[in-house]
Amino acid sequence: MAAWTHIVGGGLSGLTLAAALARHRRLPGPVVVSEPRAELANDRTFGFWFREEERALLAPEYETAEWSISTATSETLMRGRLLKYGVRTA
Repeated sequence: MAAWTHIVGGGLSGLTLAAALARHRRLPGPVVVSEPRAELANDRTFGFWFREEERALLAPEYETAEWSISTATSETLMRGRLLKYGVRTA
C-alpha cells in the first residue's frame, strides 16, 4: 500500500507531526517518516509534552514533571500536573 503521508525529515517538526498523526485511531493510509541525511542519524533529540496515557506510544527515554522558568534575576520552579516533558534521541 502506498503511503498516505510521507514526512521528510525526522527532526523536531517532522516527528511532532508524526506524533500528532499517531493520536488518530484511523488514517486514510500509512505514514512514513524518512531522514534524507543519513550522516545525521543520531545527532538530535526530540522533546515533547505528553500525558500519562501517551507514554506507551511516545516511549520517552527521559522525562520530567518539573522545569524552571528564569530571567536574569529570578527563577521559578514549575511542576506539571497533567503533562510531563519527555525526550527521545533521533
